[in-house]
Amino acid sequence: MREVARVAAPSAGQEHDMIKGWHRPLLPLACLACIPGAAHAQDHLIGTESALTIEIPGQGERRAVWISVPPGYERSGATRYPVAYVLDGRGLFPGAVAAARFLSVFEGAPGMIVVGIDSVNPAARRRDFTPVRAASDAEGASGQADRFAALLAGGIVPRINMDFRTDGRAVLIGHSLAGLFALDAWHRRLPAFDGYIAISPTLPWADNEIMGRIASRAKGSSDAKAPFVFVSMAADMPAYLAQMERLESMAPQLAPAWQFARFPDDTHVTTVPGALFRGLRLYHQHLAAGPPKP
Repeated sequence: MREVARVAAPSAGQEHDMIKGWHRPLLPLACLACIPGAAHAQDHLIGTESALTIEIPGQGERRAVWISVPPGYERSGATRYPVAYVLDGRGLFPGAVAAARFLSVFEGAPGMIVVGIDSVNPAARRRDFTPVRAASDAEGASGQADRFAALLAGGIVPRINMDFRTDGRAVLIGHSLAGLFALDAWHRRLPAFDGYIAISPTLPWADNEIMGRIASRAKGSSDAKAPFVFVSMAADMPAYLAQMERLESMAPQLAPAWQFARFPDDTHVTTVPGALFRGLRLYHQHLAAGPPKP
């Protein structure tokens, strides 16, 4: 497999953490090795990671991006794959790769290309993932989701489509503020995505502003072309959970494209692995079902 050229050299800190080279194999997934019947599938549990830095001319923006292709990608000829774009990639990328591999090996889901996008630092997260500025933000650094949406749809996604065999199907995954961004991206109807997974999204941001956006779109979201949306919530964030219940009350307008899940035994943080896995599983089921019959 050819090496993916970097658009711009990463900083020293990024270079330390990024995966160097194109032929670095992923380790076998330890969680699968302990499952009966997994031994015969070991060949399918090895994949390939790469990394690049994308710079968008005119924006002065550079992002580290990690990519994992499905097992057998190099031998699969012209086969194309759906893509999972994972925000906060430095933390969530490994879990997303594990979930995609498990679903492929044990449930027959199609292989996925998984793309983890670095969120840089906490200040950048508040800037990039929030659709409007919060009243408490005295410095005015939040509320620039439109800028990040342009970076994502105009720079990162086209680059992945150019360098990898994608099939046009893509799901955007985010947790907390990144989950809020995923729902805002749904509202924007970014053409790059046909699915959104929002794990414990920060729905109360800026006095629940996102709720009005969703309500304004609800009437048209249940048509055959509506993208898939999965929203999950843990029990330890009552304000967040109350807003998800408002979303559930819109189910007649949002269904069947939207699905919801509660994780009562998890916290805002520990809900990530289970919600990510369930969201990807439901996304694959959505793809397999195809558009509803008229």
